[in-house]
Amino acid sequence: MKEIFLFTCLLLAGITAKSQSLTDSLIANYSFDDSTARDQTFHKHDGMLKGNPKIVNGVKGAAMSFNGKSDYVAITDKPYLRMDTGDAWSISVWYNNNNVSGNMQHQDVIFKGGTSSTTTDYTIFMENNVLMWGSGVSSDTGTWMKTPRPATFKWHHVVVTSKKIYVNLGHVTAYEKMVYVDNALRKKDTGYVKAQGITDTLFLAHSFDTKYGNNYFPGMIDEVRIYKRVLNTTDVNKLYNFNYNGIDCNRIGKVGTKFYPNPMEKQSTIELNLKEKKHMSIVAYDIMGKQVATIANTNYPEGTTFINIYDNLFPASGNYFLKIITDNESICQKVVVVK
Repeated sequence: MKEIFLFTCLLLAGITAKSQSLTDSLIANYSFDDSTARDQTFHKHDGMLKGNPKIVNGVKGAAMSFNGKSDYVAITDKPYLRMDTGDAWSISVWYNNNNVSGNMQHQDVIFKGGTSSTTTDYTIFMENNVLMWGSGVSSDTGTWMKTPRPATFKWHHVVVTSKKIYVNLGHVTAYEKMVYVDNALRKKDTGYVKAQGITDTLFLAHSFDTKYGNNYFPGMIDEVRIYKRVLNTTDVNKLYNFNYNGIDCNRIGKVGTKFYPNPMEKQSTIELNLKEKKHMSIVAYDIMGKQVATIANTNYPEGTTFINIYDNLFPASGNYFLKIITDNESICQKVVVVK
């Protein structure tokens, strides 16, 4: 069975700063758009859904909703997921914390660590009024980076980075760490920690240790991406605005749209709900930004319009962008198509 990952987007003014491709050094990617915790990279670090997490609308396509009591994702340990196997790391994640249940001491978005509360490979979690990004042994200098906790019941984009800058004979390593929240650098510091390389399970929305027991995250998580390189400000901007390979996708659009069925098999429908007559073009691009098809380029009337699209528009299995272009309005939605 072949799969095409189809993204519906609208082109706005481009970001011209150069950076690496957002797939370079990407070792795990969980979008939840196929209703699973499947890793969309070739590394196949697939996760298992535990409890009964629900698929809901996310910031881009689908997201996973966790009840804060028993729901989480478990990802089996592999060497590539351990921080001691690389000199540079970044984690990008969207989350929406409802903060109505769960242990306020720890609400982990992502966690990889042992059962000891003092030793962690890496984690992003909320504790009372702070957001924390940490790795290493809690007694080491600079293990935890703290920034004010973002508002609850809202989507937030968090990117954390770690870069090894010094190692001495005592195996104490200096890391330069950064925390971005909603496209703004919130914290930058240097920490001195011991590389862990913990072989325990990687969790989303859950952690466990002997001090705090089971901890769960109440809310929604979307677009989890783990890199073995440091994301720069241009990368962070692109991830925040969903700009992949020079094709801009805004997160929020004024044009009312629906896309169904999702996943798509052979045919899907774009439903447009317009408040006034508009000229609109719909163009398909491959992941490298090469145009592969023009689906529509015409005026659409006020009211509801249905546009059918078919999988034979796409030359092969792979990643595509469907850009909907109209005046200064924008949408972005990701869809899974099975061929």
